[in-house]
Amino acid sequence: MVRWIIRTTITACAGAVVLLACTSNPEVIKKAPAWVASPPADTPNMVYFVGAGSDSAGNVATAEEKAANSLVSEVSKFIGVRVTAETTLEARDTMEAYEAEIWEKITESSFAQISDFKVTDKWIDSKDDQVVVYLLGAYDRSALETEQARIRALFQEKEEAIAGPEREGDMLMSSGSPYKAAIRYIEAAAAAAASDVDNASLRFERNINKAKEAVEKITLLGITDTLIAEARRPVDGAFSLRVVSGPGWDGPALPGVNLLVSYREIQAGGRVRVRTEPVKTDAAGVAAFTPPAPSFVGAEEVTMILDLRSYMETLESVPREYREMVEGLESLVNGKRLDFQFVSVSRAKDIPTAVITVDVDRAGNPRGFSDSSSGIMESLNSAGFAVIPITVDIPVHELNDAEVIRRVRADFGDQAERVVFGVFSISEFEESEGNFLVKVSGTVKAADLATGTILFTDSRTRRSRGGNTVSVITAAFRSLGKEFGEALAAGLP
Repeated sequence: MVRWIIRTTITACAGAVVLLACTSNPEVIKKAPAWVASPPADTPNMVYFVGAGSDSAGNVATAEEKAANSLVSEVSKFIGVRVTAETTLEARDTMEAYEAEIWEKITESSFAQISDFKVTDKWIDSKDDQVVVYLLGAYDRSALETEQARIRALFQEKEEAIAGPEREGDMLMSSGSPYKAAIRYIEAAAAAAASDVDNASLRFERNINKAKEAVEKITLLGITDTLIAEARRPVDGAFSLRVVSGPGWDGPALPGVNLLVSYREIQAGGRVRVRTEPVKTDAAGVAAFTPPAPSFVGAEEVTMILDLRSYMETLESVPREYREMVEGLESLVNGKRLDFQFVSVSRAKDIPTAVITVDVDRAGNPRGFSDSSSGIMESLNSAGFAVIPITVDIPVHELNDAEVIRRVRADFGDQAERVVFGVFSISEFEESEGNFLVKVSGTVKAADLATGTILFTDSRTRRSRGGNTVSVITAAFRSLGKEFGEALAAGLP
């Protein structure tokens, strides 16, 4: 956080500052200095670092800023520490402040000696539209090694890695912030699980139990209950809840609480996919979620659940003896949820709809009678649709979508507002010991006759087995048609 604040302030002027310090009428150098390819060898008194940054648009200031960042990174690598679950807050802050200090020294005056670190040279290489800036830094060895020892010592303070987050958690609990407290307790437990300090197991258990107590105080209260929307149209409204500390509405609001929303999405072919999206409570402790236009007709559930996943992941690799305690916490977190009813309605059944499909045999010729149409109409009639059978011969299998819609509009536009059309064919046919296996495939579409807009598209297959060729084929076409009819009844807006 420290480095972010400092760099946010400095970055706005970093390019300009470096540019002023380093580009006062420099002579054009024809050949790159040797240190660009290889830093000077370290001496007993000095350690050298090279940073490089480029900009494809030829912006020197941007490239210089990137080179400064690169130089800071090289110094940090020399320090040789790594932030882990055991790293103390003081150590993290110290390292970030140290990197910010190096950044300041680079950007304030690239050639002037400042304390123990300086930028001694710069090389700018331009080619076409791209510019690359190289910075050579020199650090007093004694001072650098002193900083290295100081920072490494802080990173070795494992004790504080447990005690620090636990102490913060206690403070947050006493101030009425159980969500943030739970996060700190989980961090402390993760550090204890990975630590070799005395009583690590007892401290792990203590922090897990404190995390449970914190989660138990978190309550999700529903503001909305049921949301009704029209199929395939934008939803007017949102599911919302309030998160508080305590059992009821009088409890203090908890802002900044992460929640995960899950809901089912019906895809083409009737496949179901569970989608998840994150939401967060506002200053009033309220979180809201507007679902996408429903792709189904009927009732579904939308669930909002307390989301501590990213923190719980730090406990995934704990030793086996800790697993039961972790699972207990997970169960408690997963119990902090609310289910909402999402009802999608359709006005499709009130719209006069014509149905025409063509069944073709293995040779690709129309069979004369469409069993698939009968199946579709049976399902739509059962669902209460106003179905109009098409009694004229329209060669759907020979026409494109626009031609089919135009023909139906011309012949039935005064009776129907929509048309369901498609082609069904035998894709497999097998005979074995007097039994026949037929596989029928089909693609069905629904369109608005006035605009020509395709409202529904689906492709499916169906197998049928029996001892009579005609009955097996008829059953396969009709069954697949009924399946499409059910899908149309559930999916047409």
